[in-house]
Amino acid sequence: MIQAVDAPSLLVLTLLCVMVEVLLHVLQTRGSRPTQAELALQRQHAVLAVQAKKLNSVDMFVEHSKLVRQMNTIKKQEQTLAVERLAHAAVPRYFGYIQPVLLAIVVVVFWSSPLVVFPPGRLMPVERLVAMPFFPAGSVSAGGWWLICRRVLGKVLK
Repeated sequence: MIQAVDAPSLLVLTLLCVMVEVLLHVLQTRGSRPTQAELALQRQHAVLAVQAKKLNSVDMFVEHSKLVRQMNTIKKQEQTLAVERLAHAAVPRYFGYIQPVLLAIVVVVFWSSPLVVFPPGRLMPVERLVAMPFFPAGSVSAGGWWLICRRVLGKVLK
């Protein structure tokens, strides 16, 4: 079935790809959840909204408008906290270049030999996509393996 395997290189590439993908995933999703202060403001807003709905806006106009102003103030505070949280958690632009640079380095380092060699035709739909142009049919290059690992980890980390 498998004609040749470079197991140590395969393991190193897989672990490196997993570490990089998990690190980038953590960095990109660290500001996605609201903070405790934002949640407290959301609860206060919900309580005030229930109170405002109970009041008849025609008969109790002053109280109703007071609650609406309080709700608006709380909503603005919540939005301010959300903007601060997102600004603090923003990922620098150069993080977008990490994956392509690492892929280029991996391809250059493992330029001379395939990682895995299958019999020709075994990987038929993607046979030429995962191999370098000068590798024999059925081989998997380091770049192809890196892209496969990224694709699988992208699905797992969602």
